[in-house]
Amino acid sequence: MRMIIQGLVDVAAVDRFKTQIIDNVAHPACLGYGGVSKGVVLGLTYDYDDPILGILTNWHEIGHAVYRQSIPHGRMVAGRAMDEAVAFLFEHVIGRSDDFLKLLLDAGLTECGYTMAMLRDRVRLIDRNTKRIETNPVRHVLDIDICDRFERQMINEIIEAEDAEVEWEKLIEPHRAILPKDFYYYWDVHQMTGIYGDRASYNPGLIAAFQLAEGQGVDVTTVNEFVTQNISLCEESQFDKAVETITGKPLSMEAFKSWVQTFYA
Repeated sequence: MRMIIQGLVDVAAVDRFKTQIIDNVAHPACLGYGGVSKGVVLGLTYDYDDPILGILTNWHEIGHAVYRQSIPHGRMVAGRAMDEAVAFLFEHVIGRSDDFLKLLLDAGLTECGYTMAMLRDRVRLIDRNTKRIETNPVRHVLDIDICDRFERQMINEIIEAEDAEVEWEKLIEPHRAILPKDFYYYWDVHQMTGIYGDRASYNPGLIAAFQLAEGQGVDVTTVNEFVTQNISLCEESQFDKAVETITGKPLSMEAFKSWVQTFYA
């Protein structure tokens, strides 16, 4: 894993002049915004029981680094949602593609006994027994949406006390087939920060990732150029306007839905 992930840092063209790389952190992470020497800190982790999950999780953070190192220091293009859109573009649009899987096989997974069929099956698996932060695009969107609707009712005091568990069961009932058997309302422990936090950025970022890449021919060899030229240089300050400026159409779920229907067919 170390060899492959370090190779992906080079494939993604992470600029080591602008980005400091730290090995063996508790969980892969990316901090800071670039434009200056070592303005970005990229933390990588290699200790995973599931190597494919480990590679994709690190690849997500490498995506953050590529985006953050290529914008003016201290500035975000269209806020945190665009930051997440780029990371999800890396993790899901590219990371689950055959081109990326072939790259992993050629980088050493073949020698470990993996085949393309095995990797395809792994990245197309909708695993019921994962927490949101460890899961696939379908569960990711669903888990965030359920938690958002539930927490809005709690915050607005529409539900309280024992009513919470009853309402939670109603929210998850339509999705029982792909949710954990015991899916409690306190299952998601990924903390929010600020007024809206990370979670509010994930779903718009995720659907935008597919729209940004749609029809652009973006792959593992061209993604750095696409991000640095098409996204990082965008001057729009609002997320939806930035996506529309880059893609030529308003932000919608259509590209995401189309990918899901094809990918998980």
